[in-house]
Amino acid sequence: MRDKIRLLIITHCFPSSEGDLVGNFIYEFAERLTSLGVEITVFTPRMNYQYDFNYIKKSVANIKLFDWKGGEKRLAELKFTKFKEIRQLVSIFRDGKRELNKFLKKEKFDFILAPWLIPNGYYISSLSHKFKIPYGVWGLGSDLNVYAKKPFMKQII
Repeated sequence: MRDKIRLLIITHCFPSSEGDLVGNFIYEFAERLTSLGVEITVFTPRMNYQYDFNYIKKSVANIKLFDWKGGEKRLAELKFTKFKEIRQLVSIFRDGKRELNKFLKKEKFDFILAPWLIPNGYYISSLSHKFKIPYGVWGLGSDLNVYAKKPFMKQII
């Protein structure tokens, strides 16, 4: 019998509790895949929220939270006209990629899914050659309707 498929979902937006609606479709997607026998780990930035790990464990086997210079606002809420928030933007890219690199050195996955082109697709596309793990990037509406309209992000998308 084959072992469980190990899937890593890289997201900048995963609900911290049942009342946290941001990224809840990722939670539901993961919950469904878990019910089908897929072992899911989520890699996401640590936010300044109270985490309900009992709730999170209903959808995923593990969650890896990485530290960055933000946490008060989600990526889509950042205003790139304020120095503090530009620093947070740089941090989510730099620290996220660095922490994902460290994490993938320790953990093995069969496939990586990166919902959102920014920053999740950036992380894995820049590291994929090193780890040789198949991956998919899922471009979502906010990539085009929010991030593509922001300075700096437009060029990356």
